[in-house]
This record gives sequence, C-alpha cells and structure tokens, in this order.
Amino acid sequence: MKILADAHIPYLRGVVEQFGEVKYLPGNQFTKEAISDKDALIVRTVTHFG
Repeated sequence: MKILADAHIPYLRGVVEQFGEVKYLPGNQFTKEAISDKDALIVRTVTHFG
C-alpha cells in the first residue's frame, strides 16, 4: 500500500511503515500529483490541498 503522510504529525514515523510504503511531505506540499497514486492519506485537520 502506498501511503502519503503529513510530515508534521508527531510520533507517526516508525508506526505506519508496517502498513506499506510511506512518503512524508509537509502538508503544504500535498498536490494532485503527489497524491494521485497513493492508496491512503494521513493528514492533520489543518492540512490544505493545493
């Protein structure tokens, strides 16, 4: 599973890797291109998609 996670979520690193391939990006760098091939997104409530 391909997962895109907000890099600013505390304590997430090392936890979700067991579920698939994880890429971390700051929430302000989430774009249509960045999320297009991902199976799951892990975001904060303040993450805005551009």
